[in-house]
Amino acid sequence: MTYSTLMAHLDVGEDNTSLLAVTTDLSLRFGSAVTGIAGRRPVQVIAARGLPAAELYDVDRQDMADEFAELENEFRRTLSGKALELHWRSASVLGSLAAYVATEARLTDLIVIRPDRGFGILNSDRRTSLGDLVMNAGRPLLVVPDGAQGLDLDHVLVGWNDTREARRAAADAMPLLKAAGQVTVVEVVGEARLDEARVRLEDVVWWLARHGVTADSVAAPANGHEATVLDEAARARNAGLIVAGAYGHNRMREWMLGGVTRDLLLHPSRCTFVSH
Repeated sequence: MTYSTLMAHLDVGEDNTSLLAVTTDLSLRFGSAVTGIAGRRPVQVIAARGLPAAELYDVDRQDMADEFAELENEFRRTLSGKALELHWRSASVLGSLAAYVATEARLTDLIVIRPDRGFGILNSDRRTSLGDLVMNAGRPLLVVPDGAQGLDLDHVLVGWNDTREARRAAADAMPLLKAAGQVTVVEVVGEARLDEARVRLEDVVWWLARHGVTADSVAAPANGHEATVLDEAARARNAGLIVAGAYGHNRMREWMLGGVTRDLLLHPSRCTFVSH
């Protein structure tokens, strides 16, 4: 298994430098073809500045075309000569941006994307809900925080909770785990369940070994929020990547992920690999 194809999701009007740096790193590691993608919803207006709505729509369409052209130029300039193939897709989207990206994800093994830091009135037409995307894409996401200069695989931490989603994430991340210098599998549980967790983790370490990945394991007591405990474990090991399963609860809102996944998507301090 490898990542023969990557999809780099570029945000309109944002700094995509770190995203492209990590995409370049992945492409060079795995000899990947890379598709760049961007989407934006048109501005919803009736009239302003004394201009008819139709004229405002025309102005917005031209602005959008200019924005997409700028992003494509940045994408091709950064990855030229560093990817097996380069492709570009962009669209004006009337519905959900996450749905658009999820549909196009049929052609990729891994989506590389910036963090979801929430929505506001100024960016609601330009940002993709990572929660909605990870639940519907059928592909894993690599979330890249601003400031990343590449993908640090010296030490990778796998967040484990013995769920279907955690197993799926570990399997989807196998190419990265094989490339890692060190791998640690961490399960955060209550004090009374630490021994049970250690037994489970021995199985996970054995499974990874059968795939050529040497790993250590840690059963960590749940002294605080699970995401905080994972982050502290990653900091203690100077881990450059966390792998975690994305799991959903109910669909009363647009999306609602487990607390750990939500925190990793919204506020990553390092690259995070999530899969559902």
